[in-house]
Amino acid sequence: MISKTIRRVHMYMALFLVPWVLMYALSTMAMNHRPFLQKWYSHQPVRWELEREIPYTATFSNDAERWLVAEQILSDLKLEGSYRAQGRLDHQLTIVRNHAITPQRINLHPRSTDAQN
Repeated sequence: MISKTIRRVHMYMALFLVPWVLMYALSTMAMNHRPFLQKWYSHQPVRWELEREIPYTATFSNDAERWLVAEQILSDLKLEGSYRAQGRLDHQLTIVRNHAITPQRINLHPRSTDAQN
């Protein structure tokens, strides 16, 4: 009786989990074999267009978190909302403002110490 129950539980769990396992397997194959699949999908990544270039004079401490800096910059530009911030504050900070129709990318290039001297 116990053996039959274990077999049935195993069978129904397998039937329930097969679609998810198959989905993960196919998506992983697509990510791992991207060059092979690009033959059929030859579109290029979206090219960003420069909308404007403005000086930004606010200064931040070296130990400031990048998400706090990103929120301050977006607030100053009146672009509050969902975003993603990448990079380092001492090199370049890239903020991608998520929007369904017009996503925007803001790059912060801090002035180097050589340029100030």
